[in-house]
Amino acid sequence: MEAIFTAIPMHGKLNFFNLYDLERYCIQNEGIEIHVQMKHAAKLSEKMKMYKFLFGPVMDSAVRGFTRQGWEGMDKVKARYKLQAEFAKEEMYNSKTGQVEIYLIDLSSMSKARLLKFIQDCLLFIETELETEVPDSEEYKAGRISGRSYKKVK
Repeated sequence: MEAIFTAIPMHGKLNFFNLYDLERYCIQNEGIEIHVQMKHAAKLSEKMKMYKFLFGPVMDSAVRGFTRQGWEGMDKVKARYKLQAEFAKEEMYNSKTGQVEIYLIDLSSMSKARLLKFIQDCLLFIETELETEVPDSEEYKAGRISGRSYKKVK
């Protein structure tokens, strides 16, 4: 099994972004020898940065918002499906039935422009309908590293 974890070295120690998943991985592989390889993170493409923002602060805020609205057992997967069902659907003509049908667009098959529209629709929905603030990526990253909530000072 292969897993990739991202960390920032600070004061001689590694500060992992997703400590929970790292701990789960270590518990699941207890007693098994693992190989650790470190390298500098490559520059991410713009679409990859959009995915990181979507699956980071946007999904966390969606889970908080849906939970606050009374949805029980909400997690990132359920929040993603609800948002996708709402904002990532298209109409397509089915030649076999002769009708126009609605289908969900997979996030990986979206163009950069369509992914941006999906993220913007999700942000508007989370902030207006779910009444939950979505932090910007820098503020979110600082909170994940330190465990505290910081506001970006301008």
